[in-house]
Parts: sequence; structure tokens; C-alpha cells
Amino acid sequence: MNYGPQDTKDMDRMTDIHAMTSGDFAVFGNGEIAYIRQVSVNGEDAFAVHSADGLTLAVINDRDLAVAVVRQNELEPLSLH
Repeated sequence: MNYGPQDTKDMDRMTDIHAMTSGDFAVFGNGEIAYIRQVSVNGEDAFAVHSADGLTLAVINDRDLAVAVVRQNELEPLSLH
């Protein structure tokens, strides 16, 4: 089984990711992923949901609910530590 690039097009795509600008990187994954990060709100634990570019989308008091909200909106949840 071959796990490497299958053709030149795949190799070009792999090379391009290393040449991303900070602006490209900031929007990488927008509309595809959301980050979930534990935060403190008024001394209580909560979970902030952020878009790929860092925009806060929601703050939810339960991590499982935050994951469910992200998935319900057809995004892939990723945790930040």
C-alpha cells in the first residue's frame, strides 16, 4: 500500500502548505473545523467554540454539548489545550 503522494498534483499540494502566508494560515479550515477551548467565565468553567480564524462562536458550559453543537453545524471539533 502506498501512503505517499500519488502524483505530481499531490506533491504540489503538499509543497503549497509550507508556503502559506499568515493570512492563508489564519483562515485555514474555516467552514470545516471549530476549536473548543476550556475557559473561565465569572469563575466557572466553560467551553469556548472558535472558528478556524479565532472568532468566538459560542461559550457553552458543557464540553459534550459544545462538541455536539460543532458537529450539528457540520464542523469537525478540535480541542485546544
